[in-house]
Amino acid sequence: MNKAQLEDLARQASFAIISNVYKPANYRFVDLDHFLNWIRATFYISHSELCQRKVENFVQRFVNQDGTVTFTISTIYQLIARKPE
Repeated sequence: MNKAQLEDLARQASFAIISNVYKPANYRFVDLDHFLNWIRATFYISHSELCQRKVENFVQRFVNQDGTVTFTISTIYQLIARKPE
């Protein structure tokens, strides 16, 4: 679903759009397992499709010393809408 479709859907459901912007988003996962589960769910990747060698390389580069994984996505579309009373 793209931005225009989402806005049309909100309007059809009688929502008033308050804000619709692209903005950066920061994510912090408590550990690598949480991050990998998010990746699998977001991109519909099965556990067996992840290459263990690539996961190990990722750990070396991106997992923080405390075990967390943090990253920023430069542009997330955020729609804030309200249904009139």
